[in-house]
Amino acid sequence: MMRPMAVTINTQQVRALPTFTQAAEMIEIDPTGIGRAVAKLGISSREWGGREKRLEIVDVLRIAAKARRASVDEVAQMLLDATESEHPEALAYVEAETERYYDEIRGDAQEENQFLDEIQTALPAKHAKTVEKIYKRYLDNS
Repeated sequence: MMRPMAVTINTQQVRALPTFTQAAEMIEIDPTGIGRAVAKLGISSREWGGREKRLEIVDVLRIAAKARRASVDEVAQMLLDATESEHPEALAYVEAETERYYDEIRGDAQEENQFLDEIQTALPAKHAKTVEKIYKRYLDNS
């Protein structure tokens, strides 16, 4: 899947982005786990004022999905709640970015279903089931 280009955001929106530490607390992982996830997933962070790095909303949700600790829905709600209370001027941006993440995963699910349908059509049933198992195991581990 091709990752959409980064959106240009203003200062108020950057302030609403969670730091590595805040993201780790929301996802319920150690802060060092955020650094490893950023490296593994090829995520670029935003530096703000020479202090702690901040993560895009979509990237926080991607890390949450891979970490499998707090649910993605819980993390999304925490992001929205924190923005509403601390940076209400950026709430529309955070809502749009959250929706962008969900649109991405819906698209991924459609692609996966199309691929599995093609397997069923192209291969004998016995082989199709084997390929499907391998494919799902690969998705679970990636």
